[in-house]
Amino acid sequence: NLLQVWHAAHTLELPHIADVVMSQLVASVSVGSCLYYLEVALQLEGEAPGIAALRRACQALVLRRPLPVLTHDGALHLSQAAMEHLLRRDDLCLPEESVWHWLLQWGRFHAGFKTDSKFDPSVLEAAEAMSDEDIRSAMWVYGYDTLDRSCP
Repeated sequence: NLLQVWHAAHTLELPHIADVVMSQLVASVSVGSCLYYLEVALQLEGEAPGIAALRRACQALVLRRPLPVLTHDGALHLSQAAMEHLLRRDDLCLPEESVWHWLLQWGRFHAGFKTDSKFDPSVLEAAEAMSDEDIRSAMWVYGYDTLDRSCP
């Protein structure tokens, strides 16, 4: 895959090849690949500065189309660090209620209460009736009481 080719070119110090492959990676960012590439880019950014272009492309797609990206199959696999990275952004065009609903499902999945990583739209309907205190209590029960201080 392109990510492996880019990593090999970067490791072997072949900057021209790494740049060409990175431009292909950036062009290939889609709703389905966005969060995977973002996760990888955030993990490698300190040791491979060239990967920042991929991170920026992923962030741009999340900002343009947050609901399709965050409700895509497998989106709940996002790590806590990547999730916090996205939710700390002031320019995430998503209503606060939707963020809380997604965060609730993400917490349930990571705490083991939800085994299917597919986003469940019925949770949005059920969560509509929940107060902020109910949501915070649910996150604490699921073991994510520390998220309250890290989320906007």
